[in-house]
Amino acid sequence: MHWMHASVRLGGILCGLAVVVAPVEGYGRIGHWLTGQIAQKLLTSEAEAWVRFLLPDYDGSLARASLWADEIHLPWASKYHYVNPPTGDSCTANFPAPSPSSPCTCILSAIQNYTRITHVGPTLEDRSEAIKFLIHYIGDVHQPLHVSSRGRGGTTETVRFNGRSGMSFHEVWDYGLLELREKRLNHSRTSYADYLLSTYPSMPATCDPFLESQYFACPALWATESAALVCKLVYPALPHHERSDFVHLDAAERAADKNGEILREDDLAGAYFDAVIVQAEERVVHAGRRMAQVLNAIAASASVPGAAVEEAGVGEFVSRITQGRVSPGRLIKQQ
Repeated sequence: MHWMHASVRLGGILCGLAVVVAPVEGYGRIGHWLTGQIAQKLLTSEAEAWVRFLLPDYDGSLARASLWADEIHLPWASKYHYVNPPTGDSCTANFPAPSPSSPCTCILSAIQNYTRITHVGPTLEDRSEAIKFLIHYIGDVHQPLHVSSRGRGGTTETVRFNGRSGMSFHEVWDYGLLELREKRLNHSRTSYADYLLSTYPSMPATCDPFLESQYFACPALWATESAALVCKLVYPALPHHERSDFVHLDAAERAADKNGEILREDDLAGAYFDAVIVQAEERVVHAGRRMAQVLNAIAASASVPGAAVEEAGVGEFVSRITQGRVSPGRLIKQQ
């Protein structure tokens, strides 16, 4: 069932789909891979079995599956990779949770909708595709420039990074910082994920218990954190920042500045890298921890009985479904 080609309404949260090419695509491959790998290490045994059951084409790998939403290049999905801060003072923005009265055609509603589909979707195919969107968008909302309207999320602002001119500022945060850090630490991709998890052991802030119980995920809180980081660090840390007063602009001035400006040609792999890399890595770890929390909570709800999957073996479960010996309805608790 290819539900992604139609509007999806679940639990009163509307996420209408529009064929619009947005300026921002997903977090860089390294960012998504790392968040998925970190989450994998924090799954319960029940969630691990459940994930392997829903992602057989990836052998249950969240790191690999997290790249899917960028690889399929669906034009209508582009605008669900980001959210622009509310009008007004975006630096202290508190994003409201999407609701029937205030829907959001953006990453916030997408995360809530795909969480619900992953949990109670009517078919295995629905849930398998939903979890791939979900884990990708959890990564995206933790990348600060996916929650910034300035310079179209930094995509129109060109900078110099590690000797390369003409790189967009968005690319620096998508993959440039993390790839350079991995190289300087002489880590493999896997050992870099281990390093991040051990270096940043603190747990991220939790969300409102009611929202967590209803949706398992709290994208509004996560977006609020990213927006604050944009104004407190991402732009202010730039060398010779031409608009150091950006955080103090009023709404009209912000609107006039929406296309951004060409930044000076200082190489951001130096002092800027040193100023922001800790926060960039911390966002990756927070995304991975929260991803694991969401998946563990869904698996524990018995929507897909992870213990039963573990007992029979993922391969045997899939084989039984394919051969018609077990109805998918018996594996998925219908809500």
